[in-house]
Amino acid sequence: DGTFAGMSMAFGNEDSYLITDQADIRPALERLDNGQWTMQNAMFDLRVLRRYADVPQRFVWDTMLVEQDLYGGWFDRFNLQNLVRRYLREKRDKTIRDEFQKKVEMTPEMEAYAVQDAWDTVQIAKLQREYVKSELGGEFTYYTDIDEPSIWALLDIKPNRVDVDAWLANNELMVNLAAEKEEELGFNVYSHKVVKKEIEASLGRKIKSTNAKSVLEPLLSRIDPQGDTAKLVRAVLEVRRARKAAETYGEGWIEQHVSWVDGIAYVYPSWKITGAETGRMSCSRPNMQNIPARRMPIFRTFFPASPGHVMQVADVSQQEPGFSAFLSKDPVLMDEIQRGVKGYDVNMEIFGVDYDTSKTITLGMNYGMSEYGVAAAAQISLDEAVEGIRQRERRYRVMTSWQAQQVKFARRNYHVKTVTGRRVWVNPYLVGGGWERNAANGPVQGSAADHTKLAFVLNHAFCQADNMPFQVTGVIHDEMTQDVPEEEKEWYRGCMQDAWDTASERLAPGIPMRIAISEGENWGAK
Repeated sequence: DGTFAGMSMAFGNEDSYLITDQADIRPALERLDNGQWTMQNAMFDLRVLRRYADVPQRFVWDTMLVEQDLYGGWFDRFNLQNLVRRYLREKRDKTIRDEFQKKVEMTPEMEAYAVQDAWDTVQIAKLQREYVKSELGGEFTYYTDIDEPSIWALLDIKPNRVDVDAWLANNELMVNLAAEKEEELGFNVYSHKVVKKEIEASLGRKIKSTNAKSVLEPLLSRIDPQGDTAKLVRAVLEVRRARKAAETYGEGWIEQHVSWVDGIAYVYPSWKITGAETGRMSCSRPNMQNIPARRMPIFRTFFPASPGHVMQVADVSQQEPGFSAFLSKDPVLMDEIQRGVKGYDVNMEIFGVDYDTSKTITLGMNYGMSEYGVAAAAQISLDEAVEGIRQRERRYRVMTSWQAQQVKFARRNYHVKTVTGRRVWVNPYLVGGGWERNAANGPVQGSAADHTKLAFVLNHAFCQADNMPFQVTGVIHDEMTQDVPEEEKEWYRGCMQDAWDTASERLAPGIPMRIAISEGENWGAK
């Protein structure tokens, strides 16, 4: 029922203790104040501890997070049982763990289990530190300066308000719109066979599939926008998006994720500091990073600022191209970054496509899109896609050479490194050359993730230094949002700007990372 059951502690001298009286928590923490705190999943432990005592920010060695930083992408499981097996070469019986949800009082077996967990955590932390010292030369700044402070920033992150009425009204509109449009079309837009037949009949030629990103959207850029085929394709895409939105973000989403506090609707997402191989943050229950933005920006308007507040949305431009330039030292790319030339514009020229298609191609190639993917996305021949990629390689010769060096390094070492030294593990046994693209892109994507998280923790640190409440509500890839009081908005704007600028100067000195901060009544301000 959530009442306090016990807190286990262990020390390097093999002493272990189990506290079962809630009144002893605060005195125990005071006695530990001068020690090195070690936890397994510190986010969970600290959040629970804060129910019973004031726990100010201090350095914590989180064995789970450390392991993710060391081996994320090499291993995929980081619970204590897995770490015990890797470091201590032992297997722990975890069946008794389920008893903690059923019992009212701890049994002797449960007490022994809790103490053993604490002792295991201390021993694992010791071995992890030895590894960092011997294998990394003691350099572990991406944990000490970025990921560990992220624990405390995420503990203070604010929930997101939700306009439930507007959300449900929009859902009803999407359902009705999809039904009306589909009735007008006279066929099921999710039947790829039927849709393909209808579009081919209108177009007068075959199409590869009815996939929106790779076929239908590029097709729209190559046909008469006022023609019957274009109207048909747009209708199909519109109905699909409306149906998808109604299914994914309907009443079920509200029922599953919204919590009501004093009559106000909030969502409390579960944030992970390292949710991907590259170290990028992730989010779940709900995944705020998946809320529609470009195609259906209306959804962001359903997350309003608090009364008397404004929503500030900071977005960094050319983040990954900036780190590509910094890491590769390609003079052409560095010059373009300095002059504010966007990669999307370059690819529009090279591949002869519109802005949206160029953006799809650019982001796709950043994440390993092959020449086949480029050809499909741009609706060009394979030969044209290959030639376009070669033009990019000739344009950015130094970066192309640097990427080849990353592939060679990954083949020998099974990893590449970000600008902070974070290892991005690569599997050279992947079929189809996917590992080579991962090796070439991993340092850039990982560096961008480091950049965003460093700006996040600096924002938190700057707020603490000036004794101002931390108002950040989300970190969405290269974007950060905060819900700030109207009368303090200029201070918070400056804090956000300084956080991003400082992170840029630390990780990529000399490379301009342009930050745009928008303000408005809701997340849709951007």
